[in-house]
Amino acid sequence: MTRRAFLALAAAATATAATIVSVADKVRPESVFEHLRRFEGFGRTPLGRLQAHYAWLRVDPAAFESYLEGYQRVFGPLTRFSLPRGDFYTRFLLSTDFFDGAATRADAGAAVQFTGFYWPPDSPCYNPLAQPPPTDEEIAAASRSKG
Repeated sequence: MTRRAFLALAAAATATAATIVSVADKVRPESVFEHLRRFEGFGRTPLGRLQAHYAWLRVDPAAFESYLEGYQRVFGPLTRFSLPRGDFYTRFLLSTDFFDGAATRADAGAAVQFTGFYWPPDSPCYNPLAQPPPTDEEIAAASRSKG
């Protein structure tokens, strides 16, 4: 190898490394994985993607279909080769009774049910992750313990 070839190869390697470092500095690694996650189930039908992703969870089959109808109504049609939004799978759980205690009921054999498509602009007050408000008895007990 000649000195010119070595210097050209070293310059190319340095330029490549500098480009990788500058791009990696601008792109957060978690966002890269979020974009790659959108390819999960690529080539499957949207129904097949959901069923494969939640194979570990007992879900009413009608819940998948109802969710897909709502999703496609809001975000447009999905085909087997389209890439859904990054919150495709999370929004499914938010659209079911999973966070309302269905996870514990699922251990007993009950299936997770569809409650309504989670879309905050339609129902901004609904938050399945919020804790239920305290009962009157809990409020009374708390006020007695303070006084």
